[in-house]
Amino acid sequence: MTPAQINVQAGVSQKLQQIKDEINGINISSAAASSPQVQKLMGDIKSLEGLPGSQAKDFCQKICAGL
Repeated sequence: MTPAQINVQAGVSQKLQQIKDEINGINISSAAASSPQVQKLMGDIKSLEGLPGSQAKDFCQKICAGL
């Protein structure tokens, strides 16, 4: 290998390590929770708290059927 090839390989390896470190630092649940679709679904589920059990069950089934 030439010195230029070694430098390129070292640069690529360093960049790959940086990307791996960034990926490992991502909080998947936070990223998913910030999605508008997930926010809507969480809001829909939270609205069930005040419903009687049978209505909540029916509503949950409707939500899940739409997934």
